Amino acid sequence: MKLEELQFIASRNDELHAYIWMPDTEPRMVLQVCHGMTEHMGRYEQVAEFLTAHGIVVAGFDLRGHGKNPKKYDCATLEENGWIASLEDIQNFRELLESRFHRLPHVLMGVSLGAFLLHDYLSRFPAPTAGTVFVGAGNQPDTLISLTRILVNKEIKKVGFNACSPLIDSLSFKAFNKKFAPNRTFVDWLCSDEEQIDIYCKDNLCWRYNSAGLLLQMLDSMQRSANYNNWNKELPVLFLSGMNDPVGNFGKGPKRLKDKMNRSGISNVQMHLFPQARHDIFHEYKNGVADEALKTLVTWLKSL
Repeated sequence: MKLEELQFIASRNDELHAYIWMPDTEPRMVLQVCHGMTEHMGRYEQVAEFLTAHGIVVAGFDLRGHGKNPKKYDCATLEENGWIASLEDIQNFRELLESRFHRLPHVLMGVSLGAFLLHDYLSRFPAPTAGTVFVGAGNQPDTLISLTRILVNKEIKKVGFNACSPLIDSLSFKAFNKKFAPNRTFVDWLCSDEEQIDIYCKDNLCWRYNSAGLLLQMLDSMQRSANYNNWNKELPVLFLSGMNDPVGNFGKGPKRLKDKMNRSGISNVQMHLFPQARHDIFHEYKNGVADEALKTLVTWLKSL
């Protein structure tokens, strides 16, 4: 496997840090990955190592305000209007990859926050792709989302769009962590592999908190996820999630999204829920879920 790190021209002429992992053999496919909230693309090196062994190019960039990109604030944030800019960033990076690998099938994969972004992306940029993967996707009842939005909007007026607060933390990561009390760390909800949790906590490129604005943007995205009018109805879709994932409401969220897609005419939808896994299935090494999830992903990719 060969790694290329680069700066690419994103939307609004901004430069974002990107990774392209190349197989040692002739590539058969490109998998463009959009990572999760507060993390960075560098965490997907072992995922790339597995996939490149099967001839799959793995590529992705650090979202705005994440990873190796410039940081202006004390928490993870896309900034105001940064959600739309991030959708355009995905498209710009996709065009870069398609120009380099124009003969290869192109698949999109969104993890956690990246899954929410891809939902919106596929409504705004419905150009054909070979398939789309949603990992750690979530969906909540509209009433709960609306009530949470009210609280977050009030908090934004107090602390600002790009700031965090105890209330915002209690509505996001802290709320997830309560499901696994007593807690050893602030991110026990991510996965059950304590070694991987410790690595995450020591990773200087991972944020401790997310901004009020980013939480609001994600809530808005959840409410828009019911609209599949502009989607390619022939799009192959794969859901991968843990049954113990609080973001996915312990399996209910992915099932709800799959049902919505089916009712909207998107019929080629597969879903795999892993019983022993929490949110970050690709780092559930100790219980074997990471390996199982990657094998499931490769089998699906090769079927396209």
